[in-house]
Amino acid sequence: MNSLWQAASAVVALLSWLAAPPTSLAEVAQKEAVRRQIVAKSVGTYSNYDLPDTPPGDTVSIPGGAFSAARIDATQPDEAAAKPAAPAAAAPAPAAPAEPVMDEKAWRDRMRAARQALESNQLLAEGMQSRVSALQTDVINRDDPAQQGVLRTQLDRATAELDRLKKQIETDRKAIAKVEDDARRKGVPPGWVR
Repeated sequence: MNSLWQAASAVVALLSWLAAPPTSLAEVAQKEAVRRQIVAKSVGTYSNYDLPDTPPGDTVSIPGGAFSAARIDATQPDEAAAKPAAPAAAAPAPAAPAEPVMDEKAWRDRMRAARQALESNQLLAEGMQSRVSALQTDVINRDDPAQQGVLRTQLDRATAELDRLKKQIETDRKAIAKVEDDARRKGVPPGWVR
């Protein structure tokens, strides 16, 4: 009876530990390791063999190269393989993709997407800057060299991520300038890209 209570209290303690919010990255990793041990393994896998068969006679386009298009016929595979390939010089040039029609909605959507990407990355950079500052404070205030080493590793990763986000912000700003420049060159009314 006593072991039953001990087992029940151990389960309650484990569940409460798993339900509590993590205080560090190491605790997140520990909780994930425990969760993976508790959760059952997957029993099925999927592959291309699980996909439905394609009907015979489908046409597949092969971009570039010596072939401009190939006909795949499942009923007569040898016939398609027996035909010689046309020389590369005689192959017709692939048609240039038609440029999509850029109306007011398309220009507004393009500018909105560029601005949302910039705003998102700026928010992430602000959060990462806060994380870097907190980690710098933690590194300075820790006396234990082992804990300090872990914190320095986290600080290095956070600093690298902050640098990556700053570069991405610059790229996003250039993308916005490019949209504005493209709109100006194509004579788009300025109100479409505001």
